[in-house]
Amino acid sequence: MSGSWAKRTDNKTYFNSSHHNSLRAAKADDKVDALTDWLGRLSLLYEVPFAYLAPSELLIPRENIRFFYYDTNWVRALLDGAFSIGRNAAIDDAEDDIFMEQVIMTALQNNANIRRRLQGKEERKTSEWEVMSKECTGFLLRSELVNNFRGLEFVAYGESGEVLTALRLEKIGKEVLLGIYAGVIKKLEIKEPPEGLQFGFHQMDGKRIKNMRNLSDGSIIYENGKMVPVEVATREYRVIDYKKTAQNIENCKSVFPEGGKKVSSAHIAVELIQNASMIEIKEGSN
Repeated sequence: MSGSWAKRTDNKTYFNSSHHNSLRAAKADDKVDALTDWLGRLSLLYEVPFAYLAPSELLIPRENIRFFYYDTNWVRALLDGAFSIGRNAAIDDAEDDIFMEQVIMTALQNNANIRRRLQGKEERKTSEWEVMSKECTGFLLRSELVNNFRGLEFVAYGESGEVLTALRLEKIGKEVLLGIYAGVIKKLEIKEPPEGLQFGFHQMDGKRIKNMRNLSDGSIIYENGKMVPVEVATREYRVIDYKKTAQNIENCKSVFPEGGKKVSSAHIAVELIQNASMIEIKEGSN
């Protein structure tokens, strides 16, 4: 620790009081920063028991998603309760009324940076006007997807199609995920990781089907405005019967527009390749 020494006027040596005061001020600032950071996390419902968010698990059935509005008054009451720790005299109330609103506003401004800080991204300054005018919404997703599919991407859109800023997106249970966004969610996209390229097919009426591609240019085939499905044949133990599947593909005349070609293993690979899936949920949809 560095400092300067005051001029010696007697047999005692004094540490410069201005440096001592600045050191105390720095420590006080650190405490305020830690306090506002903690309150900022609390405003995003970190460390809030799940029973306070959903009184009963019946409100969130399995394989369902529930959207909600972020109640600013409830959050302010939560922060007020947290801020009252150690308050034991009536005289503190008057000081708290002045200081608390400033700290809560700072905490709400900082909550936009909690997620950015955890991701190691540059923090963004948020004005008081943005905090007061921005209505926040979120969702609770309860699904096996949360536990079994890592790297899922969630993109929320507002009224005008703008991408909303995610304030918190975190797994809070084995199969429960919480998302909070700055703005009112009008559409939510849930995507598999883009690197999740794979082979696959769809189930329809007890059959495994795949929409066909033109093997000349790889484009999806449409007939009368609809995609053309072909059954993916399987043997026992759900093993694909490639020979029969190849015959089914050959029977689809649109696969080779020019005709006269046999389906090879490479062609089957092109047909069975499956891009990352996406689910789109819009306001008012079931």
